[in-house]
This record gives sequence, structure tokens and C-alpha cells, in this order.
Amino acid sequence: MTTEANASVTEVSAQGSAPVVLVAEDEIIVRMDVANALRERGFRVLEAYNADEAIELVSATPDLDVVFSDIHMPGSMNGTELAVWLRSHRPDVPVLLTSGVFNYWLSSSEHSGKLPHVFQKPYDMDLLVDVLNALAERRRAAMKGHI
Repeated sequence: MTTEANASVTEVSAQGSAPVVLVAEDEIIVRMDVANALRERGFRVLEAYNADEAIELVSATPDLDVVFSDIHMPGSMNGTELAVWLRSHRPDVPVLLTSGVFNYWLSSSEHSGKLPHVFQKPYDMDLLVDVLNALAERRRAAMKGHI
């Protein structure tokens, strides 16, 4: 794991019991805006430029509550592929995808039920916060049931 990623995980872990969200977005301005808005609303936030960085952070963050990922990112996989990876490696962590471009592939019945819902850009931050909180609460409740 990179030094920067390791420092981010350490910082987030030290912040307490607020929901931990990983924002994976290659557009730095969008990522920073979302991450800052989530921090202002009480979330602990990790940031990744692409799925490769996201996987490093997911692997190093056992208390991760939810991943919020753009679909279209550079690197070895896109956001939908990251969601599939998460489903097999960290099925406890819900994924919310986002995109500014409608993609027929995502709406086809062949893939229905295999991928998380897509949150269209631009998005209402209050609605995004509500959805991320609900996903984090559901994950935490499920984890308590497994202890």
C-alpha cells in the first residue's frame, strides 16, 4: 500500500465511530467536493483515484461501511468491475455507483440484480448523504448480527 493510502487509513480509523465511506472518483475536483461535503456531514472519508487505489484501501480498512464509486475510471478496472470485485472479496461492504452518463449496459435485464444502483450525476448532496447513511447503518446492523 502506498504511504499516502496508509496515512489515510490510519487517520480515518482514529476518527471514531462515524460511518466510513470510500469515494472512488478519478475527477479530482468532483472527488474533493464530495469528500469534503461528506466530512462536513460527519462521515470519515477515504479517497481513491481509481479502482486499484480503492482495492488497496478496502483491503486495509476492516471498518469500511460503504464504497461510493464512479463507473468510468482509468486503471485496471472500472467502477462496475470494482463492484463485482467487492461483492466477491468484501460482500459485507455495500457499493453505490455514480455516473454522469447513462449506460444501456447497466439497465439491461441481463445485469439486473448483479450490480448496485447507480446514482446519477449531478446529485443532490442531501439525498446522497441519506443513501450512504442508510447503507452504512444496514451494514453495521448486519455485522452486529454476525458477531
